[in-house]
Amino acid sequence: MYVTYVNSEIWEDNYSGQNVYDIVNEGAWTLDKITELSQNVYTDTNGNTKRDMNDIYGFAICYEDPVDGIVAGSDIHFSEKDEDGVPFITLNNEHTYNFFDKLYKLVSENNGCFIATNDDNKTLMTMFSTGNVLFAVNKLFQSAVFLRDMEQEFKIIPVPKYDENQEYYITRLHDSVTCFGIPINNLEYEVTGATLEALASESNKLVAPAYYETALKVKYTRDSESGMMIDLVREHATSDFASLYSATIGNIVHFFRSQLSGNGSIASSIERSEKMWNKALEKLLTNMEENMDK
Repeated sequence: MYVTYVNSEIWEDNYSGQNVYDIVNEGAWTLDKITELSQNVYTDTNGNTKRDMNDIYGFAICYEDPVDGIVAGSDIHFSEKDEDGVPFITLNNEHTYNFFDKLYKLVSENNGCFIATNDDNKTLMTMFSTGNVLFAVNKLFQSAVFLRDMEQEFKIIPVPKYDENQEYYITRLHDSVTCFGIPINNLEYEVTGATLEALASESNKLVAPAYYETALKVKYTRDSESGMMIDLVREHATSDFASLYSATIGNIVHFFRSQLSGNGSIASSIERSEKMWNKALEKLLTNMEENMDK
């Protein structure tokens, strides 16, 4: 699940007297708000007049999965299902265009933003862990990988909403999840289903509490409020058919990553890609139906 990491020290240096948790609880943690709070945070710490990873920034991102997390947080749907439960692509709409305008402003028109190297989040999270970034969006498990020994204090809050009219904070499950496949020659449907259900039930009772309550909320956070934020994030974790099968549908979930290096307009790119996405989705659904018949 995706969250926003907040450097407590940089926050106090710039917004002393304000409580970032209050902003979240008031429903005001939005794309406009993170842009507002990050755009004036920049310090050339080494005085070389070059914007490098040793300076201090209000926001940092790489054009990898953190982009996907921000997309999900603004309730962008790659697909929905019709009345028969059949998925169809839904990216081409006004909400998508308006969202990208906000995202482009945050990333490409923001003096406080640093674009980190695409290296599986290593540079991005290293910069945050060394105290060079106020806000960084990333997956929750990165706190265990990069932040356990971080010297400065940090907070965990949800990914920003699209705007204050959005009902709640949203996160999407990314590719750090377990999926099970059942071979088509397995005819023991009831036994297989019962076994998977039992394993899932035991995991929910034993593994999930240990992971969330002990590991995440105690070992990998710095205050009790962050633990409450994790509950808030988990409450509205979603999935999306097209994003789950993205690799089979022209890597649709990565669409916004490539668009951020463009001129800020995505309408023509979506229109060019729609035919390919729809054709790939149709082929995927046909294959699923054929295997179901077998």
